[in-house]
Order: sequence, then structure tokens, then C-alpha cells
Amino acid sequence: MSPARFLDPEGARYGLPTYPWGWARVYDPDLATRDQLAEKGLRPGGQDPVAQLMWRSRRTGARGGGVRTAWLYRISLAAPKRTMTPARRRSIAAALRARRRCATCERVYRYCIPTSLGECPNCFYDTEPEQWELDDDIDLEMRHEVEALEEEGGAPGRAGDACRRGGHLAG
Repeated sequence: MSPARFLDPEGARYGLPTYPWGWARVYDPDLATRDQLAEKGLRPGGQDPVAQLMWRSRRTGARGGGVRTAWLYRISLAAPKRTMTPARRRSIAAALRARRRCATCERVYRYCIPTSLGECPNCFYDTEPEQWELDDDIDLEMRHEVEALEEEGGAPGRAGDACRRGGHLAG
């Protein structure tokens, strides 16, 4: 099949202007996907997609292929990416640690606890964890973060309190 079947610059057939894979820049150089915006240090910034790419793919569909799409945004309307603040970095780190901490035994593992089990596999199957599973660096990391917060005037607390308070380290 020809990729021309996906060519609809006016949007009459698909609702949005539609281009085959690789043809959007030929028709409008101000269009980019999310990934292309991210490479330029930009984000869509709240704008709705103005067009879409369509291509045939073997990844989708039940038998032998389907059609995939990607939204396109205006580069001229894109906003710069937000910078990572230290507080946001701590919050994300605490949230990721919380995903690795077992609610039953309160150990921190090197992998995320399966949500299907509700606890670490060791608690679920009543076994002892092997040394490679445990993340010993986490307690040291948390200790340094809590010490830094105490120096900044934040509330002191146990290392595990940050995970139980929804990922925030400050009291």
C-alpha cells in the first residue's frame, strides 16, 4: 500500500491534517512530535495537536499490522522545558524510593515492589531476601537528605517518614 493513503493536509478524512511518516516537514516545517520538541528543549506547553502522522505498522492490529499515529505540535507555540528544581528532584527520588520499599518489612529493594503482590516477594512467599536484592545505599542517601534538610531548617525525622508522607521530605 502506498503511504499516500495517509495524506490529508486539509483534515477532511481524519479530522486533523494528516501526513504519512516523514512527510510533515515537507508540508509544514513548523511541526514536530513530542520527542522532536524534547530534543530541542521544548514541550507542547498546553497547545492541542494541530496535525498527526500516520503510518502502517506491524506492532498494532490483530493480524499482520495496523496503523499508528503520532500527534504534531507547532514549534513556534512550544514552551521551554521546565528545569528540575532541587525540591522536585528530592520529591521524585522519594516517590521512586517508596515504590521500592515494602510496606510489610519496610526494607528497600533494588527493584520496584510488584503491585500485584502488595508486598515484596520475600514477604509474600515468606522467604529471606538475598543480599543482591537489598539496596543498602538508600538508607545512606536518605540520611544525607535528612541532614541537609535539618541544616536548611526542615523538620527532622526518620529516614522512612518521607515515603509515608507521600514522597515529601520536608515536614
